[in-house]
Amino acid sequence: MSFLKNLFGGKSPAPSQTPVAQAALVQTRTGVRERYFYKEYYDKVLADSTAFDQETKKQYDQLIAERGPEYNGYKIIEFQLSDGLLIQLTTAYSRGDSVQSLIPLYEKAVYHFVKSWDSDDFIYNQVLRIISLGWLLNSQHSLTQLATLFSREKFGDKLINYLLHPEKPGDEPDQSLLFPDDEGLTLLWDITQSDKELAAKKMKVYLENYWYTPDNLDTNYNSHLTNKGSHFGYWAFEAGAISKIMKLDDGSYQKNEFYPYDLVHWQEYHEPSR
Repeated sequence: MSFLKNLFGGKSPAPSQTPVAQAALVQTRTGVRERYFYKEYYDKVLADSTAFDQETKKQYDQLIAERGPEYNGYKIIEFQLSDGLLIQLTTAYSRGDSVQSLIPLYEKAVYHFVKSWDSDDFIYNQVLRIISLGWLLNSQHSLTQLATLFSREKFGDKLINYLLHPEKPGDEPDQSLLFPDDEGLTLLWDITQSDKELAAKKMKVYLENYWYTPDNLDTNYNSHLTNKGSHFGYWAFEAGAISKIMKLDDGSYQKNEFYPYDLVHWQEYHEPSR
């Protein structure tokens, strides 16, 4: 569900079973949530991403000192900072970090996302991801920030507005999907309007057939096959968020490799600290 809509069709191909070989001498699998790599790989991805973002922030601070806080060219940097924090969060989740430890990263990401917003230049998947993570991490303050932003901007997508206000009636006459021809988005919206039993069945179909596609994942598709350290996880956060909001019985798809089960259920059990 990037801007590259319907270029590759519907059903998800299965990811290749052979990720790129890793150079690390130690390969620790204990506690790692994603099956493709080892803890040491995610350690390096996280360290590299953090270092890059720290350098970006340093240069950003210098730019503010030189040009002042009102300079018009800051939004792209704010977006880069937000995106970097979401990459770090996703990488840490893949590595096996405790869910609670992800919350500070998420709240910083939302702060920069709000400052970066440009209604004429945005990535839909990023909007879907950041709102979904708010539900999964139970960050009500951040969800309120996002709801305020999109209410002010009169953001006219009914799936996004459902995620921000699930208590409101579904099909309002002035609401539609921004990408009505996208089968995955259409299915997600249909899930939100179905009874729980049918919604769970449809969610299983979404995860199996509509998540892992080149159109949906864009440049992250098959990223586990490269040796550039660009892979951080294939998690379908929106599937987890809708399952949590609707209180779906996720037993039929809880072991799907893209379903963020621990993010959905972490508040139901005592999560040990990492």
